[in-house]
Amino acid sequence: MSIEQLFEYFALFGGIEESISLDCTLSVEENIQRNILENFATLDALIVPSYIKKAPFSNFLIAASYGDAKIDNILRRSRIRESIGKEIITQLLELDTISVVESREAPLKTHPKQKLKKALKSYKIQPKIRFKEPFYHFWFGFVEPFRSEILHGDFERFFEYFAKHSIALTSLVYEELSNAWIAQEFDALSSGSYWDKNGEFDILAFSQENKIILGECKYKNKKICKNEWSKLQYKAMVSDIKPDIWVFFSKNGFSNELTKNPIENLKLYDLSAFKEFIDRN
Repeated sequence: MSIEQLFEYFALFGGIEESISLDCTLSVEENIQRNILENFATLDALIVPSYIKKAPFSNFLIAASYGDAKIDNILRRSRIRESIGKEIITQLLELDTISVVESREAPLKTHPKQKLKKALKSYKIQPKIRFKEPFYHFWFGFVEPFRSEILHGDFERFFEYFAKHSIALTSLVYEELSNAWIAQEFDALSSGSYWDKNGEFDILAFSQENKIILGECKYKNKKICKNEWSKLQYKAMVSDIKPDIWVFFSKNGFSNELTKNPIENLKLYDLSAFKEFIDRN
């Protein structure tokens, strides 16, 4: 199995590997149909406890499976009151279904009486919700919304939606594994995504030597070009981040202007960087 296939299959089936039988000669869609859609009852039983597949838990988890995953936005999309939402989150944390990733943004106020600009008065620093297992993310993002149709043997709308949106699943797994790679290779004290009032970054890490590592991950079928480097520099300036090391992870490699004219302190990694990492882990 190629590194690309490993990413794509882990994004769908991570956490239930022993319950399925993948055939690498088949397409991803064919494996989904054989292992999940045509074997629905067996896979449905893996989502436990069963009540999380019913409202309001299912509404919350479906809303958490797409978008920016910030808690307030999840509650808004699922039309769940904040008080109920807190209870749902508490139970899902106890079940180990989700995790809460706290924002690393510095508080807007440095002292209680500090006045904020008008544009920032309604801004709220928010944590994000992440699924503990990729399969749960796939299930609530792609399977659960089409439950009735799938049970009746109608897979058309499922596959239409999957074709349009499945890249988001693999991109998130790529981002998380890239951060794990950074943490290991740079002996980082911390590594993860970062978001603030100005924007978001896939990677922000701090090394043992107090070096700041900032970067982006692109799981797309095109090369990263120098324009992406300029965009990252601008975003860093707006968010007042001053990296010592810049990194790009790209599924499909890099343009000649980046590879043939190396930029100091800019590191470029494609899928081949993960081969040894996956073997080690």
